[in-house]
Amino acid sequence: MAFASLSIYGLYEYNNTLFDNLTVPTGMDKNLVISDILTECSDFCLLYPNFDFMKALIGVWSQKEQTIWQRLYESENITYNPIENYDRHESITRSTSSEASGESTANSKASSTGSGTSKAGRTAYDSGDIKDVAQTDNINSDQSQGDSTESSSSSASGVETVVNHTHGNIGVTTAQQMIEGYREVSKFCVYDYILQSFKDRFCVQIY
Repeated sequence: MAFASLSIYGLYEYNNTLFDNLTVPTGMDKNLVISDILTECSDFCLLYPNFDFMKALIGVWSQKEQTIWQRLYESENITYNPIENYDRHESITRSTSSEASGESTANSKASSTGSGTSKAGRTAYDSGDIKDVAQTDNINSDQSQGDSTESSSSSASGVETVVNHTHGNIGVTTAQQMIEGYREVSKFCVYDYILQSFKDRFCVQIY
């Protein structure tokens, strides 16, 4: 039992608040980290078997490693196509403008001509025949002409955005090679990384 008191499990049995200062990235299971450490490190002696000192050091260690753990955890959850090695997103914004103009001309012309004759006659008192005494010739001429011109113009401007997404395999590696690489990457576990970091930092790794 004396040996157990020098291990991480022995300190945890003594006081289960040992890992209260441990922090892990958002989304990770803190209890799983603790269980992993207690299970895998229970056979090792601690470099710092004092409870209060060890509790404080666990908090400092986890805070210092937090950024690394966060990035590793995020990398495990990236969604991508394992047989594609090219993924380009492009967005282009440009100004657009257009102008239009037009002109129309219309001519109109109208004319009219008319003529007529009017006569005046008289009869003698001793005769019933009418005789012409005056004649008037009338000539009327009307003419009109007009021009009309109509012009119009318009313009428009705006913003055009073109979005392009190009992806696929550009031939640097074969699909089979990329699948093999994906399998290797899939074996990585951030929980195992944290466990190994704890061993290296706090445990005397002698069986």
